[in-house]
Amino acid sequence: MLVYGRVRLGRIARSCIAVWLISAFLLLGGGNPALARDMNCTVFDELATLVHLSELFLDNVETGANPKARAKLTRFLKNTSVVELRMRLNDNGLNSISGATSKFMAQQKTLLKIRAIGGQFKAAETARKLRLRAKLDAYRRELVALPCLDGNGRSVVGTFTDENYLVSSKVASIGAITVLLLGVAAFLIFDRINKLNSRKKKRFVCNASCLVHPADQEEVIEAQIIDVSQLGAKVKSEVTCPVGAEVEVNVPEKTLVYPDHSVTYAGWSIPARVLWRNGNYFGVEFKTLMERAQLDQLVQAG
Repeated sequence: MLVYGRVRLGRIARSCIAVWLISAFLLLGGGNPALARDMNCTVFDELATLVHLSELFLDNVETGANPKARAKLTRFLKNTSVVELRMRLNDNGLNSISGATSKFMAQQKTLLKIRAIGGQFKAAETARKLRLRAKLDAYRRELVALPCLDGNGRSVVGTFTDENYLVSSKVASIGAITVLLLGVAAFLIFDRINKLNSRKKKRFVCNASCLVHPADQEEVIEAQIIDVSQLGAKVKSEVTCPVGAEVEVNVPEKTLVYPDHSVTYAGWSIPARVLWRNGNYFGVEFKTLMERAQLDQLVQAG
């Protein structure tokens, strides 16, 4: 399905970023114990993992994708001491990102707690208010921009001349530049995909009437769409649908009357699946991407 295809594409791009960071570490000395001790770049792997798991969890909060992301991020944060991680960053000359890392981890812990107590919708609302998607992107940019330094704060590339090393200084320099260029290209591609996905995930408050038709029932449910994005919507009704139910969301024809003109919108429908339910509210994920014109109609008509 279209929505799942875009989510999968985003996961592939994020995996490329993680693989690039790990590959950079291996190419510049991760395969040689002597180089690994001198270069002190292993901490990059941990930070890359933090970013990757945080991205998956935020996707889960916003769209319901990656159902195991919450448990994976919880396990990572539980097993990672903020104090020890900051000490390693400072010891490896990466103190410029130490404070940002501590703050970023605290934000993820807060979002996990809200998700556990208030549910997915409350967590998604909090993520939007705190602009956690933008903060995640900003932290990722800081991480990608970091140089790989030794314990004395000196650039590692080109500082090793011992003939016993597996990679010469010249080859290491060329390899480092190649990895950097590939990494920048991968980041730009991912950043572009992320911006496109962010537009689709952006939610708009509305109050549009609709009819929800469960696939296994003949009767339809009168409801109101409270907020909506191109990927899904929050719906309010006296009769809610169970989680996992396949439904059809029908938007009836509507005419908006203005002082000097009127606009009539044709009716339309879109297939969806119920992701969560809370009281008189439930959330649906569309099986196909809602057209932008239909989204505008709901926002204006509401």
